[in-house]
Amino acid sequence: MQSTLKWAHLAVLGLVWAMPSCADKDAPAAEPEQAAVQPEAHPSNELHIEVPRPKLRVPQKIELLSESLTNAFNTFGDKVFIRDWAGLRSFFHGDFQGHDPFELPELSRSPLALGAQTHVGDVSKAPLVDRDTFMESFEARIGSWRRLEESVWKVRGAEFERAEQPMWGRVEWAAQMVGLRDEGGRELLELAGIARVDRKAGKGWEISQLEVHEVVSSRGGKLLFQDVTRAAGVHFEGLRYGTPGNDSDGWSGIASADVNGDGLWDVFVPSSTRSFLYLGRKGGGFEEASEEAGLQGIQGGTAVLFFDFENDGDQDLLVGHVGWKDRTQSLGGGQSIRAFRNEGEGKFRETTKIMGLDKIRCAAFGLTALDADGDGFVDVYVSAYGRMGQRRNDSWNEATNGEPDLLLRNVSGNSFQDVTKQSGLDDRGWTYSAVAADFDSDGDPDIYAVTTFGSNHLWINRGDGVFEDQAKAQGVDLRGNSMGVSVGDPNGDGALDLFLTCPSSNTGRRILKRFDSDERTVVWGDLSRMAGGNLLLEGDGKGAFQVVEGAGGAGGAGWAWGQALADFDLDGNQDIYCVNGFVTGDIPRDT
Repeated sequence: MQSTLKWAHLAVLGLVWAMPSCADKDAPAAEPEQAAVQPEAHPSNELHIEVPRPKLRVPQKIELLSESLTNAFNTFGDKVFIRDWAGLRSFFHGDFQGHDPFELPELSRSPLALGAQTHVGDVSKAPLVDRDTFMESFEARIGSWRRLEESVWKVRGAEFERAEQPMWGRVEWAAQMVGLRDEGGRELLELAGIARVDRKAGKGWEISQLEVHEVVSSRGGKLLFQDVTRAAGVHFEGLRYGTPGNDSDGWSGIASADVNGDGLWDVFVPSSTRSFLYLGRKGGGFEEASEEAGLQGIQGGTAVLFFDFENDGDQDLLVGHVGWKDRTQSLGGGQSIRAFRNEGEGKFRETTKIMGLDKIRCAAFGLTALDADGDGFVDVYVSAYGRMGQRRNDSWNEATNGEPDLLLRNVSGNSFQDVTKQSGLDDRGWTYSAVAADFDSDGDPDIYAVTTFGSNHLWINRGDGVFEDQAKAQGVDLRGNSMGVSVGDPNGDGALDLFLTCPSSNTGRRILKRFDSDERTVVWGDLSRMAGGNLLLEGDGKGAFQVVEGAGGAGGAGWAWGQALADFDLDGNQDIYCVNGFVTGDIPRDT
């Protein structure tokens, strides 16, 4: 395997990597020997935070205290996010004493891509201050940002005094704040240290001492991306997620192609109420034209794909939906996959029934185009998920009750035929998405399909449209929760590689690391993969892959969904754009 440093450098300052929520109810308090990190020596600003003795060891009590303390730090982060300085002041004890981390001399500096730099503060010179001075410095540092985009304050570990009242504890904490600086450029500010917290009846937790061990600031020299949604003509504000009329997260994805043959890229966007077709305009920007194109009436759409299924030279459209069959395999409910024929110049006519798709029902979360049998007509692999609202997955690590994936053979551009079973692709996992490419360099397309609640599949084409799953043999079954997958060549060796987006959890990884080596079972490995984050698989061009440790630096992107591989800064290397977050509101606690 080539060095992981070679394959790609990430446009980190063009993205914001989301951290998981601190409100992890299942996260137990750290054992004392793990939480009691010894502070560094501060000759001129020593702060001695007492270690609880005797320590509280009642599991139920520790769990309750840990949860309430974690919630308090969550709330603290929320108030930082909205810059409620008066509210933040109430979290500090009146006799607070702590290190001021916001104006430190620089200890070291290192360059990042795109002119960005990482600055490490000299915490040995952090002054000891009282509450008023700390709050003034905090407000001056963060309040000057033009926009605050993320604020997460975490409890990494805690131990508590046994006495019932007053209760106090020693906490290992960490914070991450991301914002747009007033002078331009994005900044990521990371802090970590030890604190003493006290809880008095009716007052909740207060921070009485704060010791800072780490201050790292990563600053971008320039913004890689700028939001031009409104100016480009693709802005639309619908019902906010979670409000009546928008309670489903199933409508997703976009498709892009030149649908009217003018040489410009056009974009189709589905939604639960209506769909949008944005036609590219000469000189830049887009114009919404779904009604004129005959596509406005499409409601829903869990997957969309432009391709020429008739071989007549223009781009037709397939739209996936959630549908299902009953126990007798008769039509059950929901919608079938729908087909729209491009009549020319971007005018569409629905041909679902003509193409034989009106009886194809499954939870179609992904549509992948490929000529599986080499007959010159493009076929479709359907990544079928499950009906989450009606039936839960029957396993967390190898679910088998998802909707069956499908291979739809394109019969001379006249219809689609379900050839799943005879193609060897019959699978009942919860497949989220897939990509097709010639991974073994034998001239025909293969498929890599990713699932949640189970193993991924590497379907190798034998050459006649029949596939064999070689994921386990090649070590890329990777049982866990995979969401998205892209194919490219980020290490530049000429062989196709794969980048997978998967949820990551710092808390989950921390807890699992506490298990002794003899306790690390198969289940432990499955859980570790579920919390492990994104994956990079480097291919050898012969169908084999090797997992790159830490995904080459792109592993921990939060709750990751989709991604794109492209050379964003035009330096000849493929970069990664990763979409992440599980959003139900404005504040970090809801992600």
